[in-house]
Amino acid sequence: MEPKISEKAWNPQLEENILKQWEENKVYDFTPKEDNFTIDTPPPYPSGRPWHIGAAAHYSQIDMIARTARMAGKNVYFPIGIDRNGLPVELYTEKKHKIRMRETERGEFLNLCRDALDDLEAEMILIMKSLGISGDFSNYYRTDSEEYRSLTQSTFIDLWKKGEVYLANRPNNYDWVSGTTIADAEIIYDDLQTKLVYMKFKIKDTDKEIIIASTRPELLCACRTIIVNPEDERYSEFIGKKIIVPITNTEVELTTHHSAKQEFGSGAVMVCSYGDQNDVALFRELQLEEIVAIGLNGRMTDVAGDYAGLKPKQARTKIIEDLENGGFVEKIEDIVHRTPISERSKTPIEIIPMEEYYLKQKDKIEKMKEVGKEITFHPTMHKQILMNWLESINIDWPISRRRFYGTEIPIWYCKECSEPHVPEPGKYYRPWNEKCPIANCTKCNSSEFVGEERTFDTWMDSSVSPLFISKFSRDDEFFKKVYPATIRPQAKDIVRTWLYYTLLRCEELTGEKPWSEAWVMGYGLDEKGMKMSKSKGNAIDPLPVIEKQGADTFRFWSASEINHGQDFRCNEQKIDSTKKFLSKVWNVSRFLSSFPVIDSGVPTDSDKWILSELDKLVKECKKGYEEYNFFIPAIAIREFTWNIFAAHYIEMVKARAYGIDFSDEERDGAIFTLHKTLSTILKLLAPITPFITEHLWKTLYSDESIHQQKQVDVENIEEQTESSLIKAFISQFYLSEIKVKKYPTELLISHDFEGKALIESVLREKFEKSIKIKAKVRGERLKWLQMAKENAENAAISKSLEKKALIMEVDGNLKDLSFEITKNSKVKIITADDKDGLDVLRHDAAHIMAMSVQELFPGTQVTIGPVIENGFYYDFARKEPFTEEDLKKIEEKMKEIVDRDEKTKREVWDRDKAVKHFKKKGEIYKAELIESIPKDEEVSIYFHGEWHDLCRGPHLSSTGKIGKFFKLTKVSGAYWRGDSNNEMLQRIYGTSWASQKDLDVYLERIEEAEKRDHRKLGKEMDLFHFREESPGSVFWHEKGWNLFQKLIAYMRSKQDDAGYKDCLLYTSDAADE
Repeated sequence: MEPKISEKAWNPQLEENILKQWEENKVYDFTPKEDNFTIDTPPPYPSGRPWHIGAAAHYSQIDMIARTARMAGKNVYFPIGIDRNGLPVELYTEKKHKIRMRETERGEFLNLCRDALDDLEAEMILIMKSLGISGDFSNYYRTDSEEYRSLTQSTFIDLWKKGEVYLANRPNNYDWVSGTTIADAEIIYDDLQTKLVYMKFKIKDTDKEIIIASTRPELLCACRTIIVNPEDERYSEFIGKKIIVPITNTEVELTTHHSAKQEFGSGAVMVCSYGDQNDVALFRELQLEEIVAIGLNGRMTDVAGDYAGLKPKQARTKIIEDLENGGFVEKIEDIVHRTPISERSKTPIEIIPMEEYYLKQKDKIEKMKEVGKEITFHPTMHKQILMNWLESINIDWPISRRRFYGTEIPIWYCKECSEPHVPEPGKYYRPWNEKCPIANCTKCNSSEFVGEERTFDTWMDSSVSPLFISKFSRDDEFFKKVYPATIRPQAKDIVRTWLYYTLLRCEELTGEKPWSEAWVMGYGLDEKGMKMSKSKGNAIDPLPVIEKQGADTFRFWSASEINHGQDFRCNEQKIDSTKKFLSKVWNVSRFLSSFPVIDSGVPTDSDKWILSELDKLVKECKKGYEEYNFFIPAIAIREFTWNIFAAHYIEMVKARAYGIDFSDEERDGAIFTLHKTLSTILKLLAPITPFITEHLWKTLYSDESIHQQKQVDVENIEEQTESSLIKAFISQFYLSEIKVKKYPTELLISHDFEGKALIESVLREKFEKSIKIKAKVRGERLKWLQMAKENAENAAISKSLEKKALIMEVDGNLKDLSFEITKNSKVKIITADDKDGLDVLRHDAAHIMAMSVQELFPGTQVTIGPVIENGFYYDFARKEPFTEEDLKKIEEKMKEIVDRDEKTKREVWDRDKAVKHFKKKGEIYKAELIESIPKDEEVSIYFHGEWHDLCRGPHLSSTGKIGKFFKLTKVSGAYWRGDSNNEMLQRIYGTSWASQKDLDVYLERIEEAEKRDHRKLGKEMDLFHFREESPGSVFWHEKGWNLFQKLIAYMRSKQDDAGYKDCLLYTSDAADE
């Protein structure tokens, strides 16, 4: 029979025709019902070209949420919007047209911004449509539309009338590049290189000096006091004295404050108005006179004297030079300083007093915590981002911005008395360009007004997206049906902004939480794990990739590469390799299209087996789809389709499907099972790859779209046992012999076939040994068995040695005790008395430590855990830092695991299987390690009970063999693979010994060594200290340096007395040079 599918390969060009069919047939149209599934779709921001490939992957998965819900029978409302407010378009416009916003007429500048957004938006919409996003593009909204901005202003007016908004002059985070205030949530921190300058401050009327270390010497002009810790005896006699500030010669008082840290620098700290938030708090507490040293233009003000007009960094360089020339510098250190920078402009922020509008939020924190707890997060771990942010909020939200392209604050001020007035809601207002709609001032009856020129923080717009899409205050019936939304999909970097502000605003305005679920995605990084940007040259434009490979290829890559919630790496080669799976689906479908679709059939044992495996696949996919974790179904479908259905079942039933030497009933059983399996695969795959599944479904099974079908349900088919599978296997092949004895054996068959690996794996699980399926003569097998038997008889050892045995050395190689010796070998039993034995104890201790950590702290990733001198360590990827209390809990859990005496087992895995397995577990670092293992090396996996890890081994036979003679000692930071460009991990150190006595002796030795630790003594005695930024370098204190010089002088005097003289020693090499 000729196949219905004549094309030999899937052609991505067909996707365009399928898109047109969906639009013409209105497959995704939405009409509200009583019960709806509403997606609060994030409106993407067209900030420039190319659109981030990570964002394209993100929106592909949001579409998978919509398609999953539709096939679950839900009425899906999937609105599409474009976010067009905020700073990025202003920066883009300034750069594109080589202009400055504040030097351009406002109306003209706004038009240029709109033109830029229109251009970028068109490409973004094209990409989204090309990806098969099934949202409502015919009604997509823009956040800069009059309708949307009117809603933002109306909600503000409502809050104004409730007394939730107020005007205050306060120190604000200021981004001088953007020329506007920014909220704490818009600040990120970066480790920047800078100089720590130790400056000499003279104590008035004495010849003494105080050394003060600071990274901001340019703020000397704003210094208003010097503080020291009240317990710092070095300065007790000078408290209350006047200190002369270098360069400015201003006199300030030395006072005490608990915030001064004795161990930082000299222990004395200069307090400058607006140096940082700590300075701000101190100025208020100590009621100091504030001085503004940095202006709104990001330059030093007149109070800086000779440095006025310079940028802070320029002023810093100049003032350091002047300090050195004036003899005011003790020393200068190059350090890395954690610096707050603007998330938008990537510029270090300054703190400047400014009059801004604030929305009350501090008194809502506890309520927000309650609301946050009610929301289901996917994955659960990202709820902590919200909770951590709520804990950190200590000021109200500054909502006004000094920018042009944003929603205007709808306020007019009376020209006579400055009384603010807000209009009635329901209209879009532009106070900077419109007459006040209020006739007379409510306070002085004046008729002249001045419009507010500031705009809202962009999150004031974005935070009402659930209200806008549900037609809040515009269509009450529609609103009641679709609000609250079902789910908010978004990226994790804006949990503390968009997600939080939406909770705050919507709950305040409606009394309800805006959605019941939040789906949070990680960052898209380049192939090396670095952030992508045009300046780095590592950005990937998704449009050419989609046009070349097809949307389904891109979408399947997105689902199979990204374990939900984790950061992911983007690589064009990996995207390209995804095509192979789609080709496999196409080839399987093309083969099956040769057979008619029949309604029923009588299944044989092999048919029952594949249907049982298919039912397990449905269960696995159902679990993934319910969690909106598309990695689970993508991997499961690929594994089943490729390695079970195509490689094994189809190969086994080909002849039966063609009816060669089989009855019609047996043939129909095969054909029915083949089509049932394929049609199920297509439905399961449809939310992920909508185009190819639509084409194949319509070609083979129905005229109706696959996306209008109900998703398959679990049938709870009885799971086929190993013996059932072996029986199915036997039914397909003539077996010449089956023998399973005490020793490894082979299953001999009359001819070879492709599906041996699956049967071998089942046999290995059933009989706990490797049983190969081969066609070999009996004589070779019997000879091998006899040799194995002789080796076993010759390997007897004494009972006492057997009890002490930990591992063994076979022909010079360390092996587990379970290792099977198949030839005459030199064997040595290794005990704890041997160095190798002690090392393996420590290696196993490292494993049970990692096992304990993952049992106690789910979601923690393990990376590497080697043996080191006297102990071991393991590196972990975990957001929250480990504490001393955590170490105690981990030790107790380790002892519990020792008591459980979990058995150890070693398996050798296929490399691809191992990578997929660990990625599915969320062990991204482990998968990366496996990928880096040379191709010719085995991928060895060790199990301790159910817990398992990549490891070369060897290991003890069970966790009970380790004993409880271990101690966890400390936690430190460590970069992944020792590269400072990589992520910072947490390293837990421990020690392990063969007996309690050995452990006690070691711990006592360490304790004594710590008492004599020169690093600790040097600091305690005020002689010297060390810094992490400069390993190996000694930083001398005055007392220590004097002592060191005296020692040198003493040694020189002794050498002189003995007649020694300094001389230079030249080598022949040096002489030649």
